Amino acid sequence: MVTFAQPWFLLGATLLAVPVILHLMNREVPRRLVFPSVRFLSRAQMPREGRRRLRDLLLLAVRLGALAAAVLACARPVWHATPDPGASGQAPDGRTVALLDVSASMAARGAIEAARRRLEEALAQLPEDTRPGLVLSADRVLASWPPGTPAAEWRRALEGAAASHVAGHHEAALVEASRLLGGGGDGRLLIAGDMQIGDWQSCRSLVPPGTEIRLLDTGAPAADNVAITRVEATGLGDGRRGVIVEVRSFSDEARERTLTVRVGGDTQSRRITVPPLQTRRVALSLAGTAEEAGVASLDADGYRLDDTFHFWAGGVPPVDVAAVIPEPEADGEPSSEFFFLKRALEGTLPGMDVSFRLQAVPADALFALDLDAVPFTVVLGALEGLDPAGLDKLKEFCAGGGTALCTPGRLPAHMVHALRTKDLFRGRFLGLAGQNRRRGESFGVGWVNPDGVFGDVFAQAEQTDLFLFPIRSYLRCELPPETVVHLRTLDGDPLLAEQAVGRGRLFFCALGLDTAWSDLPLTASFLPMVRELAASTVPVGHGRLRVDCGQAVPEPRTLLSSRRQESRQEAPDTQQPGVWVRDGIPIEVNVSRRESSPERINAYDLMRRLQGTAEPPPDVAGSVTATTTTPLWPAAALAAACFVLVEMLAMALLDHRELAARRPAA
Repeated sequence: MVTFAQPWFLLGATLLAVPVILHLMNREVPRRLVFPSVRFLSRAQMPREGRRRLRDLLLLAVRLGALAAAVLACARPVWHATPDPGASGQAPDGRTVALLDVSASMAARGAIEAARRRLEEALAQLPEDTRPGLVLSADRVLASWPPGTPAAEWRRALEGAAASHVAGHHEAALVEASRLLGGGGDGRLLIAGDMQIGDWQSCRSLVPPGTEIRLLDTGAPAADNVAITRVEATGLGDGRRGVIVEVRSFSDEARERTLTVRVGGDTQSRRITVPPLQTRRVALSLAGTAEEAGVASLDADGYRLDDTFHFWAGGVPPVDVAAVIPEPEADGEPSSEFFFLKRALEGTLPGMDVSFRLQAVPADALFALDLDAVPFTVVLGALEGLDPAGLDKLKEFCAGGGTALCTPGRLPAHMVHALRTKDLFRGRFLGLAGQNRRRGESFGVGWVNPDGVFGDVFAQAEQTDLFLFPIRSYLRCELPPETVVHLRTLDGDPLLAEQAVGRGRLFFCALGLDTAWSDLPLTASFLPMVRELAASTVPVGHGRLRVDCGQAVPEPRTLLSSRRQESRQEAPDTQQPGVWVRDGIPIEVNVSRRESSPERINAYDLMRRLQGTAEPPPDVAGSVTATTTTPLWPAAALAAACFVLVEMLAMALLDHRELAARRPAA
């Protein structure tokens, strides 16, 4: 069987008419010329017309062959020597292994029933003495039976096979099937499943050489599938919870569905229309207590496993924030700056659904911490005391997506220099304002960025005390144009600026968070300002563990890269969707939405993947060679080059003969 990777290039065959037309138009018509005298002209022998016509036809054929071969090479033909999927045959030694896909996507439109039926039909066509093996595969090998198993046993296992709730990943199953085949080839491998592309992405070179592969594709993607892909719940006050449901359509047409959300004893339903191949977000308000799970569901369609989403609607553990401080004072207590920040972060604020927990970290221990355990790090006047390893750790944290806030310490010029050295801050230090002013004079806040992190909380800043507190001193810096400024003084100098660092960001505060610099920590605006800045760094879904069915529940991490404590509860069974609370941490388990994708892998592409030329896995002996397909386009390209070469040699030879014939005799 021959297929073309680029069949549209075959339209170039119409260009074969061009040389023929030019050949017909290029026929010479003899004309009679009259000369006054011919005695000075030498007699020349005219070539025979038949020989010239034959020469032109041969050149035309060569040129047409070159053009046709070039068009064929561009279309990239491939010869497939493998039998069609589902065809019957017999391996030389009778060894046969059947691999059945039982991942979550097989629950769509009876795909698992069709796979069992086609597999039984294919096995029934084998010789009577064949005793095949069987492998059930999802994200791992669920069960396996070696060749030689009694027919009644593997038939009973095949009849009881059902689609699971886990995503497909069949690499381990292919390794197991290769082991059952013996690794020597000359066997038969039957693969029954929906051939979803995500299940086979990493499966390469896993089949022994000489193995006959048959693909029993039972995929029937649901044309009307609509899935719930994400649910977020937040507190609205007065005992109510706001729930935002994200619904995605995998259909080519607009679909109507009934969305039902239940939190505790409160249930709400809404009829929604989802545009084709798009996502729609629906917001609902439900009554619920602080510790409740919720379920969002759609009315059933062709694939029911993605019509339900389990989520946690209650409170979540506090978000850890690291505070890097200088060496403790003589009494062993942290600085007053840490005291004010801790009071603001760990205080309560109406309407704020997230809480924080501040942890003090000595500056000389920063290099040993696991900052990936926190989304927000505050360096309280300790940056000039960090060693190069600590600065590298801070840059790595920001570049990886974290957010850091730096305040000046005793040596502000050294602080700016250290940040510039590591390319964390691109401003230039101009001096310390307020040192040379007369006693009693002070500065103040004069502007709030309406589009910045404080734009919502200080939408009516004139009604707060944000512009009323005095500032005694602050750092004056010249900032590059790309810097985002959130606060400015009455003189227009930046007080709080933000610069991007990799995937994260760094906030540069021009004054410290204690009363030596200003009265900001004593104002009513300090708590919402700090909380709003910290809340902007918390990623969506922080405080909840979200895992797909079949995945292991990760252990919580701390700043010291260790477990919080020995768990007193067993890990939940993630084979089924649901919501669990383990050691105060809610865990949401749902079917992987990757299984909702309707994309399927091409059968011949999968065969090339399985019978590639890479090194086989440790369980498979020998090397693997491609025996299923043979590309023909290199031969076509070589033929085109040969035709061009022949045409060039022929033209050179004919031109040489014609010049020799015209040369006068000596």
